[in-house]
Amino acid sequence: MGDSVSAAQMVHSLARFWLAIRYRRNLLLGAIAASVAIGILYLLFATRYYGATAQVLVVEADDERGTPNFASEDRWQRTLMPTHRSILCSSAVVAKAVGKLDAVHRVDLVGKPKDQWVETIQKNLTVRAVQHTNVLELQYRSKEPRAAVAVVDAILDAYMEFIEETYQGAAKEIVTLLTSEKSQLEERLAEKEAQLLALRQEAADLGYQTEGRMTHPLVQRAIDLNSKLMEARTRRISLEVAAQQLQLAIQTGADLHQHLLGISELVGQDLIRQRLGLNAPDTYLQARMYQTLLEDQARLENLVTQRGYGWAHPEVLALQEKIRRTQEFLQNYPQWIKSRTEAISSSELASTLSDILMQKVNEARSLELSLSQQYEEAQSEAVALTGTLARIDILAREVEWLRNLRQALLQRITDIDLQQKGREVRAFVISEPKMNPTPVSPNWQFVLLGALGAGVALGLAVVYVVDILDDRFRSIEELQLLTGTPVLATVRDLSIPEDPGLEVLPAYANPNSAESEAFRTLRTALALAETETNLLAVTSAQPSEGKTTVLANLAVATARAGKRTLLIDADLRRPGLTALLNMRGREGLSAVIQSAEDLETIARANIRRTTLECLDVLPCGPRPANPAELLSSQRFSELLAWAESAYEQVFVDSPPALATSDAALIGRITGAVLLVVQPAKSTRRMVLRTIEQFQLLRIPVVGIVLNRVGLKEADYYGYGYYGYEYEESDGPADEELQQDLADDAVKKEISPPTVAAEETAGELGGEDNREFGGEIVPSNLRKVRRVA
Repeated sequence: MGDSVSAAQMVHSLARFWLAIRYRRNLLLGAIAASVAIGILYLLFATRYYGATAQVLVVEADDERGTPNFASEDRWQRTLMPTHRSILCSSAVVAKAVGKLDAVHRVDLVGKPKDQWVETIQKNLTVRAVQHTNVLELQYRSKEPRAAVAVVDAILDAYMEFIEETYQGAAKEIVTLLTSEKSQLEERLAEKEAQLLALRQEAADLGYQTEGRMTHPLVQRAIDLNSKLMEARTRRISLEVAAQQLQLAIQTGADLHQHLLGISELVGQDLIRQRLGLNAPDTYLQARMYQTLLEDQARLENLVTQRGYGWAHPEVLALQEKIRRTQEFLQNYPQWIKSRTEAISSSELASTLSDILMQKVNEARSLELSLSQQYEEAQSEAVALTGTLARIDILAREVEWLRNLRQALLQRITDIDLQQKGREVRAFVISEPKMNPTPVSPNWQFVLLGALGAGVALGLAVVYVVDILDDRFRSIEELQLLTGTPVLATVRDLSIPEDPGLEVLPAYANPNSAESEAFRTLRTALALAETETNLLAVTSAQPSEGKTTVLANLAVATARAGKRTLLIDADLRRPGLTALLNMRGREGLSAVIQSAEDLETIARANIRRTTLECLDVLPCGPRPANPAELLSSQRFSELLAWAESAYEQVFVDSPPALATSDAALIGRITGAVLLVVQPAKSTRRMVLRTIEQFQLLRIPVVGIVLNRVGLKEADYYGYGYYGYEYEESDGPADEELQQDLADDAVKKEISPPTVAAEETAGELGGEDNREFGGEIVPSNLRKVRRVA
């Protein structure tokens, strides 16, 4: 959804800019003409330059055979080709080339000081690398064709000499220097490796590694003895604590059976069982009996379920008896063990446990003493070896650093730009410079296309800036495109006398005038509109745009068509319609809304009839203090509903849409709004904001009326205007009224299509009416003439 809206906005903006270009096409054409003229003048007076081009192939060649090597390597494209391109453009090569030039070929240096000769040649020299090749293209521009060829030849000769004398010689010197440094480094490395080997032999260093680090065997032995000593010391302390707790229990006469579990974990369960007369065979017997029980239960289940033996079968009975005895033995075995343990006297048990613990304590003390002596000896040997090991470590690090440095030198020798594995760089001229009598500069095609493009860009920029500064509508097409709303009619700049009253309206005072015809056009367009317009609000973006005058004349034109029309002045803040028709007084819309009487009764009492048949007016009445509250009340909605049922056409004069919210309140009730726009006053921003405000509230805007379009201003705004004057025919006076009634009958017989300004004007008044206001010439008028 967001992408479609953005695309629509882009198309909308492009279409609007296209209209601006069409309107201000003279600015665009002027910018293009000026730019092209400047380009032509440049072509006529610019200095002619002639070019000469040559190509150089740069390759590697084997020193032994001297044959070219065309192996493609990324290193060439990254380093070698840019290097040689820079050499060709360098000051050293160009200065040597200038020295080779004859005086007749120094036409580009005439009038230049000698210190600027090299810079002058470099400005006219271009060198580029042909993509994905080892070819360099050299191009020079000069005022003389022969001079261009001579300069290119001189630069090529200077480049070849530079390669032979300087570049390759320097590369060989660098390789020789690096090779000598590598030899010295290798001698130093061999010396350090010999020292390291001697130290390791002296210290008996076997080079064991622990967690990635070298560890000497003596050091490792001391570490292992220390770990074992800690374990022995921990066990001895645990045994001594257990012995003390046992002695305390013996002295206090506590139950010694509770200490059996803790002592058995320290000295072993087998030893406890052996000293108490509970040998391993007893435990084995218990496990064997439990296994026999499981086998007998499985056999019994097989006899009953698989073979179908009954429970009274002798074999089943015997097996059940065996299972019962086995279960009885296993159940009584723990109690038997307990009884045997309890049978031992407390004094006998205390003596046994004390002997066991003391034996284990003595063994732990002996082991701890032995390990302590061994650890002290190993520690002394390791400390004596520390200095030697440190020197070994330092030498090992130095040897490693020397090895890395040697590897870096080898890599540097390999990566020399102009020599690799015994190869050298050579250059060959594969395309000699030739004299070209056709100038390469100025290029008339490039200049004209560039001037044309610059003119178009400049013209579009000027049009855009002017369009931004001018915030007015320039044509009906632009207005309809930007607002999405059709223009239903255009109205001249009407001259209204200062005296108020219905008689001053052109549609009433002079119904056959061109001004009146515009309102009949508007009336017909509203009748054919897709949206229901029997109840219609008329508003404008800002005050003083003539909406009240347009509305009053439209009401007169509608009433002359025989439709019962009610005109309501709902501008409770500045009631212009009431003042225009000279109907100030106590009666009016505000009195009807604020009254508590019956709506129809009070409405009819406040409605005033006019001198024109079928036209009634409900003036504003006394100005209220809260106009917005009155217009948003239920009473006002009911009043408009009654008016729509009592009259064929109801027009509501609304305040300006941007000034107050009254127009939105009225539009929500009427369901349709007619917008009056004065082109000379209303800006695009104001009109678009008004349309967007109604669209946001989902209030249909049936169309736009262009007001106060003068004959002189019409062409400027792009609307155009044809005016007509009529003379009465010899027919009856009410013939025009009959024709208007016939027009209204079309509405009832034909399904109303969607009417845009072009369609309405095209159907009713032809192509001229569509472009210049869409005025209709009634068929019962016999004489028409165009007004300048």
